Amino acid sequence: MFLVLFSVFLLGSISIRIKCDQATKEKVLKEESIASKKDRQVYLTARLQFYTSEDRIVNTAINELNMIKRTEPRIVLDVSREKIERINQILKEKYD
Repeated sequence: MFLVLFSVFLLGSISIRIKCDQATKEKVLKEESIASKKDRQVYLTARLQFYTSEDRIVNTAINELNMIKRTEPRIVLDVSREKIERINQILKEKYD
């Protein structure tokens, strides 16, 4: 009887130890996967910032697309100050 109980206890503890080792291994693999994905996210963010930087876009437009950077505005709008104030007053009255 004692031998049977001892055997069951020994098999149970071995089984628990194996499951614990598997869980630890799985945890380590998941942590490595998370670290790898975080590194990739940082890399992709850096590339996005590189490709969307104004200096790069302007440089590509000028050198590769032969575009010219405008130095003066294409359209000039002249609006009187009084007209702007009247429109602001109308909007205030409408939303008050």
